Parts: sequence; C-alpha cells; structure tokens
Amino acid sequence: MEVVGRIVAVDYDKSEKERMVVRIFISADQKHRVVTDVYEPFLVVEGSSKPSIYEGVVSVTEEERYTAIDTKKVWKVRVRHPRFLQKLKEKYESEGFNVYEYDLGPEFQYLVEKGIDPVSTYIFRKNDNDLSAVKLEKQVEYRRAAIDIEVYAPYSSPDPLKHNIISVAYVDSEGYKEVITTSGEESEWVHVVNSEEDIIRRLSDIIKERDPDIIYTYNGDTFDLPFLKERAEVLGLKLRWGRDGSEVRVHKSRTGGTAHITGRAHVDVYRIVEYMYSIGAIQSDKLDLESVYKYLTNKEKETLSIRELYSLWEKKNTEKILSYNLSDAEATLEVGDFYLGMFIELGSIVFSELYEVTRMSASSIVEKKLVRRALETKHFIPKRPKEKEVLKRLRETYEGGYVYEPSPGLYTNIAVLDFRSLYPSIIITHNVDPELLNKDICSEKEKHISPSGHYFCSKPRGFIPSTLEDIVNERIQLKKRLKDLDKSSQEYRQVYSRQQALKIVANATYGYMAYARARWYCKECAEAITSWARKYIKFVMKEAEKFGLKVVYGDTDSVFVKYRDKESVIKFMDYINRSLEGVELELEGFYKRALFVKKRSKGEAAKKKYALLAEDGRLKVVGLETVRRDWSPIARKTQEKVIELLVNNEIDKAVTFVRRVIEKVREESVAPEELVIYTELQKPPEEYEQVSPHVVAAKKLIKKGYKVGTGSIIGYIISKGTGSVSERAEPFELFILEGKEYDPDYYIERQIIPVIESILESVGIPVKSVLSGKTKTLFDFT
Repeated sequence: MEVVGRIVAVDYDKSEKERMVVRIFISADQKHRVVTDVYEPFLVVEGSSKPSIYEGVVSVTEEERYTAIDTKKVWKVRVRHPRFLQKLKEKYESEGFNVYEYDLGPEFQYLVEKGIDPVSTYIFRKNDNDLSAVKLEKQVEYRRAAIDIEVYAPYSSPDPLKHNIISVAYVDSEGYKEVITTSGEESEWVHVVNSEEDIIRRLSDIIKERDPDIIYTYNGDTFDLPFLKERAEVLGLKLRWGRDGSEVRVHKSRTGGTAHITGRAHVDVYRIVEYMYSIGAIQSDKLDLESVYKYLTNKEKETLSIRELYSLWEKKNTEKILSYNLSDAEATLEVGDFYLGMFIELGSIVFSELYEVTRMSASSIVEKKLVRRALETKHFIPKRPKEKEVLKRLRETYEGGYVYEPSPGLYTNIAVLDFRSLYPSIIITHNVDPELLNKDICSEKEKHISPSGHYFCSKPRGFIPSTLEDIVNERIQLKKRLKDLDKSSQEYRQVYSRQQALKIVANATYGYMAYARARWYCKECAEAITSWARKYIKFVMKEAEKFGLKVVYGDTDSVFVKYRDKESVIKFMDYINRSLEGVELELEGFYKRALFVKKRSKGEAAKKKYALLAEDGRLKVVGLETVRRDWSPIARKTQEKVIELLVNNEIDKAVTFVRRVIEKVREESVAPEELVIYTELQKPPEEYEQVSPHVVAAKKLIKKGYKVGTGSIIGYIISKGTGSVSERAEPFELFILEGKEYDPDYYIERQIIPVIESILESVGIPVKSVLSGKTKTLFDFT
C-alpha cells in the first residue's frame, strides 16, 4: 500500500484495548485517508536493578539518558497499550524507582520516534505491519472550511435546552458557500429546510460531503460547537462529524473549554487571535470578529446588532440575517487563513498537530520543543512539578531589567538603539542552562560568571542553549533567504511563516525558565540572564556619554540617545559590537522628536510611556492610553491628537484642541460610539466579588439575551443619573436602544483629563489653566 497525503490529525483507536493502533488521518487526492500503525508506548525507570515485569509490559531494555554533565542508567519499559502507563508508574514508584516520560503523550512519543512531523506531507508505504513515511517538500493544501451559527434567544442568555438555531453558514476554501435556515427565500447560497433538525442534518451532510480537513470557528470552543452538540441532543440527533463516525467531543472548564473533531483540525480562530493579542501582534481595541477582520484586512464586514437580528427574525425578514451569518463565516475563514501558515510551522517545530498547537501557550510551545529535542537525543527529561512545588516557585522573585528613567519633556534628534534578541543571545553566549548552574566542572577562565553571582561553564554545551542556538541560526538563514524570494510567492509565505514561528519559540525561552510549571524551571538562570542584560545596557549608556551621545532613556534592551549627527551613532554601534561578544546592538530608528510623559502627581517621567515622531512623519506611541482599549475612543483620540501636536511643536494648538473637546463633551454633542469603554471579562460575571462597571453591564446584557461569558469584551457607557459609576454603566447596545444620555462630567473628569494632564504638564502646561482658559503664552512656559 502507498498513500501520498498531508497529515491532519493523529490519535489511537480507543476501541482497541490490548494494543495501541495509531491512526494517521491524512488529506489526499481531495479526500481523506487513514493510515494505521501499531505502536508500543513507554515509560522510563531509573534504578540499578531491572524493574519487574507486570501486566501490559512488552519489553524492558537498558538505555542511557544524558544531562550536560553526567549519564544516567535507565530502563525503557514498553507496554502494549497506553492504559497501562499510569498503573505501572504507580507500581514502580511504590518500589522506590524514579519514573519518567510516562506523561509525554503516546501519540507524541510515536511521532518523535518515527520522525513524523504531524502537519506535513508524506509518502506512506505499508508492507505487512511495517509503516514507513518519507517526507515530501511539496505540500498538499489543506481543505479549509468555516462555520457560524445564529441563535434566537430573546431576553435571555442562549440556552441549547430551549433556544433555536435559526441559521448556520458554511463556507470553504474551494469556493463553496451555503446558509441553511428555516425561514427565507431559496437562492444560490441559501438553502431553506423544514425544521431546526433539518438545519443540523444538512450541516452534517455538507461536512461529510465536502470533507474539510480544517474547520474554523470564531469562539467555537465555548459557543458554536457546544451549542450545536447540545441542541442536537435535545432534538434527538448526534453531531457525528468525526472522520471515524464519532461525535464532536466537548470539554468544558471554568476558563472556557475545547471542542474536538476526530480526524479533522477544529481551529478556534478566536484562540489564535487571543494569543496574537497577548504577544502584541494584534492591537485592535476589541477582539470581536468585526474588529479583528478590519484590523487585519482593512476591510469592513457586515454588522448586525443582536436586537436587530431578533426583530428581523420575528418579522420573517431574514435576508439581512442570512447575509450577516454568511459574512461571519467568510471573515472567519479569511482570518483563520491569515495565521494558518505560522501555526503550521509552529506545529512542525514542536511536533504538534494543528488542533493542539493553536491552543498552546508560549511556555507550552517551548516545553514541547525541548521535550521533542530531548527524546531525539536521549536527553534526560525532568518531571512536571507537583502543585506544592509550583506554589513554592510562585513565591520566588528576582530583579528584572534595568530602567533609566527619562526627564519629562520634548526632545529633538533621538536615536533608538536595541540589542537584537538580547535574552536569547545571553542564553546562548553564556551557556545558561539549569544543568550547568553553579557546577564546578571547569576552570575559572571557562566560567561565565553573571553579575548576580550565578555561573555557567562554557563547556559542555548546555541542552537549552544548544537547542536555542539551532533555532536562532535557522531563523537567521531563513531571513537571508527571504531577501531573494518574490514576496507574492508561496515559498516566501512559507519561509516567512517559519521564521516568525521560530521567533516566537526563541523569545519565549527566557520566560519559560521562570515559568512555575516548567519541567526545566530555573529561577537562578532567569536571574542571571536579567543581571547580564542590566550589565550590557549600563555599559552601553556609559560608553554613549563618552561618544558625546546624551542618554535620554534606557529600558531593558533599548537605549534612547540624543545625537548631533547620525554618523556618530553608527560609529558608536560599531564600537559597541566590537566590544561585546555574543550580543549585537542595532539601530531601531532615528526620530525627529520624542515626548516623555510625566508621572501623575510626580515630577519624573513615567516608565515605558513615550511618543516618537519618525522622520517620515509616523507617530509611535508606547504605554499611553491611546494604545489601550480600556479607555473610551474620545479619551484615546484626544490624547493621540495632543501628542501629535506636541511632538510637532504645536503646543498652543494642543491647548486649543483640548478646550474644544471638553466644550463638545459638555454640550453633549459627542456620538455614543466615541464614549464606549471596553473591558474583558476574566471570569463569569456571577463570580466577581467586586462589582465593576463592565460586570454590571455584562449582567444587564445577559438579562436581555446576549451571549456573554469568560473572555467576552464588554462595551459600556456611563449614563446620567443617580447611583455609583458602576450602577450607571450601560451596555453600548442597550444605551442606543433605550435612548440614554451620557454623563459629561464623568467623561471630562475621569476620561479626558486623566489622559492629557500628565502629557501637558510634561511640557510645562498646568491642566487647570487649560480648563480655566487662563493659559499663559508659550513664552511664559519656556
């Protein structure tokens, strides 16, 4: 047998109880195929005597596991089926053995031992019971689909026990689209059926017929798929979307949940968006589909308020509902495809299928990469810490990066210099590794002694530094390769995606060592890394002054200097890079002006709060409310405009602009959209002890039937009236419908003044004089 295809998912057949039958679901020739293999998972027992043979054990062989400085004799115990692993672990531990590698996941063990990358294309050949896999350079393209559901739940939160699905949209990468509903007119893409049961049946038929490898949803882990599954059960149906005929599996938890489809990759695009937002790659005010789609594509998608949706459905005027439903699915497909390449490459790096890697944290990604490398090299893999140890680690602290605080005010001719990948460079250069921490295995000359006092020998090479070095070197080569590729080509997109994925792994490695649940946790390593970083940044600042470059600001891995001519900056960088080994200073940019903002109620400038005006006129703002979504648009836009005017040296205009905004707010002529404050629910509304404005607003939404839960972004406006600010927080949707009036005093005193006060005072303008209209002349302030 020979099959060529791209791996979509890997699991093992749960119906087999006496042997582990691995199932590899692949996309091949516009259909899926399943390739099977028999595998014997294992655990590793450390001890001088050979462990006993118990039920389920297939073989016990002597092996070695390596650390940077020693070799451990171990026994690899293979078993017939994964169900024996936990039982054997407990038995061997009760006999005094140390047991390892039992919790790596049997599918992951299989993939690493076979050398099979679970997101790539292979030629699979099977002779008798022997399966071989040869990786191909050219990839089979995944068939992708997106689904979105609309539910009729007036005046209450959607409940699958009593609320109907009124339409479902399906679109895929091959151009097929269909909206299934019980009300409306048939069209090229609208299919009208007789009942809600028929909606679910038709959707299931489409998935079976179209057979997508990837199914995108937007918040499908916690809403679309759980609702569909429960609603199907209420109606006496089964959601059998698995490629083996199995049902969709839903796992619920306090923090959300997951929805799994056997043989397909269910990719919840919202989970990807949340991750990209957490690392700063998305800076949208809101993370709803409309906002993210606009942010990524600069295109508008159809919008429809939930109240309008219910009203239209009740009137049997469904055209707009169905069009909106379709646009949600189409946008989900487009956003999913935007990030798919990078997550495929992440999966390739850490040997995780798409379903898993799109739900992993940065620390989980790093650990999976290290575990994969350890299995491939027979390196010793530490155990996961127990909860008691985790709590102890969480109490441990150490000094972070160095910050040289600036003086508030306006500056001209600023150069920003950054250390490239400072923390990864320190780990590699100084061989920072938990196994080498403070080990007396080398001479004093060969020790890398950190300013914190911890040291690491230059030899042997540490496991984490060598792994990280390979990642960094591969990324350097890929970035060089990009320069010779056509940006519109498929090869460019793939290479770019891989180098981005490598960057994520490299940048997360330092944080991983300080992560309390990490197998390779090392607080002292993290402490040493930050101490070296402080040493380097201080050295650069000291040497800059010798070069006649006035240091204005320094923070962790960046230095801001005031220069007279650009040539001196370039010469300075060359000097630093000749002086320091293993780290590299590079030019982030030259800026015409910089504004450093005063701390509220204090004279010095605030950390990480500044604005830079580039030579081409672009404005870069860091740490100020203009880049945060938990301030109203009018506050953020006012602050942004004031910053823009100040860095362009138009101070008088900035004062005049602030007065005009305040006057407009007092006149109550500001559009409601400009007043909305967005805050994310970190847990269910009912679990909050302190009732904040967004919690009150969320509860008001729930009473009106809106879908609200953990992770929801709540938009609210503070209305006029009596009671506390929290009590007067009105959800934006209801504020418009009920014709409320906003509280101008709140927006002036709690939104606008706080975001511009310290900025104006940074250039010598007291905010009281702006409000009173008695501002002195610019000459008086200078």
